[in-house]
Amino acid sequence: MWFLALLTLGIIIAGSSLSHWATMPGFSAQSGPPVDWKQKLPDLVSSAPVLGKNGLIYVTTRSGPVYALDHSGTIQWSYRPEYSPASSALMSDKDGNLYFSMVAKVFSLTANGEKRWEADCPGDVFRMSEHGALGHGILYTTCGENLSAFNTANGQEMWRVAVGNNDIKAVVMKDGTLLIERGWSMSAFDSMGNSLWNFPPPDYVAPAPRKGLISDQSFFNYPAAIGKDETLYLGSNDSEFSAFSPDGTLKWTLDVGYTGPMDSLRFASSPVIAADDTVIAVSNKAVAYAFTPQGTLLWKTRLGDPIRSVDQPSPVVGKDGTIYAFADHGLIGLTPEGKQIFNLRLSDDATVPPTLAPDGTLYVATNDGMLYALKTGSKGLAHSSWPKYQGDLANSGRF
Repeated sequence: MWFLALLTLGIIIAGSSLSHWATMPGFSAQSGPPVDWKQKLPDLVSSAPVLGKNGLIYVTTRSGPVYALDHSGTIQWSYRPEYSPASSALMSDKDGNLYFSMVAKVFSLTANGEKRWEADCPGDVFRMSEHGALGHGILYTTCGENLSAFNTANGQEMWRVAVGNNDIKAVVMKDGTLLIERGWSMSAFDSMGNSLWNFPPPDYVAPAPRKGLISDQSFFNYPAAIGKDETLYLGSNDSEFSAFSPDGTLKWTLDVGYTGPMDSLRFASSPVIAADDTVIAVSNKAVAYAFTPQGTLLWKTRLGDPIRSVDQPSPVVGKDGTIYAFADHGLIGLTPEGKQIFNLRLSDDATVPPTLAPDGTLYVATNDGMLYALKTGSKGLAHSSWPKYQGDLANSGRF
């Protein structure tokens, strides 16, 4: 009798971590969260979805139009600029106004899809993707050959920094400091465009190159995540993950798997931060890594076959601690300890970072033009400083 009692207790404990999944209609730990709806869009989604306070879901597409969908997946409106290729960097402000960048234009729309303003971008520069951030009444985004600061109220350009054809990534600190990454370096500016610091600084002594390399300088490919103490966390194209102080001082760097000069392991998306301050990052090899704020590797988990058609989208962390990440044609659910909960097969690879609504709906866009609404048990984003790509439901990139 005592043996049966212990066995029953063990089964209950083992199943408790999955209880919030098992109670959902039609859900199993193997199949993943059920599909609430899916909508085929005319083109591929080019930005992480933005959730408006009015309940609408906003996305940009590679051919130009911006779409607004309601909670049932029905398209409520679309806005097609006259000059239309490659719109992305979609963001919204506290009033629900939308902002996005294109090859030669920057736009702002109302929450109802009416144009507020547009700005021309000098120079003929094409980027595969645009990244931006919103400060205190300031929009920071690539514009032609520059990184420009625009007044969000009227679209007036306040200042610019020449960046050429570099793919710039931007986030904004608590005091309004703008941090940009441009491949081999990072720079910080105040809201008036004055330079504050650069990394590497002039007196920087680089570590000895790893075996087989003449130089060993990090290449930062995606926006940083900002910790609660404003530590900056970001991965590199050379299998390293690093943390920087708000003043640009390198705190630590961890090599997670360099094997030689021909190795292609890189961090191909922005990291995110869980409620306990664990930093989660995913490599182009479809391996998820968890780091402490001090630089200790807690765990790593292989998600599946790597995504090959597009870059690896950033993961997102739910309020219940569930980590949602991607592998080849699949959405992967992980526990906070890195154990796989489910592998949900998708119609194609995910193309952009997902977003997680307060009601637990996870919005995922795939490489065949599909937008999924999946019903999870997470009930919103984790209570952390940076639970998703660019920090919040508005993709603001603001701490």
